[in-house]
Amino acid sequence: LYTLDTRNSASRTGLHIAVSPLFPGDVVDVDGMRVTSIARTAIDLSRGLALPAALIALDGALRAGETQASLFRVALNLKQWRGTKTLRSSIPYASSLSESALESAARGTCIAAGLPLPDLQVTIEGASGRAYRVDMVWRNERLILEPDGWLKYGETERERRSNFKAEKLREDDLRAAGYRVLRVTWEGLSNLSGLVAGQLRNS
Repeated sequence: LYTLDTRNSASRTGLHIAVSPLFPGDVVDVDGMRVTSIARTAIDLSRGLALPAALIALDGALRAGETQASLFRVALNLKQWRGTKTLRSSIPYASSLSESALESAARGTCIAAGLPLPDLQVTIEGASGRAYRVDMVWRNERLILEPDGWLKYGETERERRSNFKAEKLREDDLRAAGYRVLRVTWEGLSNLSGLVAGQLRNS
């Protein structure tokens, strides 16, 4: 386990290798191999991290079938370890509706800045009457946030060209219906909360 907590750990090439107790249910059998459970792995990965990074692991665990309750149970077993108090405050924000690491990090960035919670994976009607599912939306403010990872557009140049065109038409239709659309990449996360806050204030 890689950890920033130097207690009960040994240093090796700049890393700290920590020993942590395993509790009933923390270890499962997968194809004959004993591994830590999804819930325990998510807690180990996210312990001590800020909310945007923690949600990447926590949201992923929920998508894989865990629940907030199961994550809390594991976190409480490790309550003596540094970082678990902060982690327990992050778990209520975890959602299985987040579909990618970038979505989780973007949502966590907004939450950490004290912004209102957006609705996730909502179907919205464009000016043409066509229905679109958007990643995040503040309904009353008619503000849409779309995390924009490169892989969503396809693997080949032909796929990317086609998907870029479709995405542009989709966004134009939503704007014509009175919605504002913000897009964010990994590089833009540092400025995201300020951009969203400004759009919400100006609604």
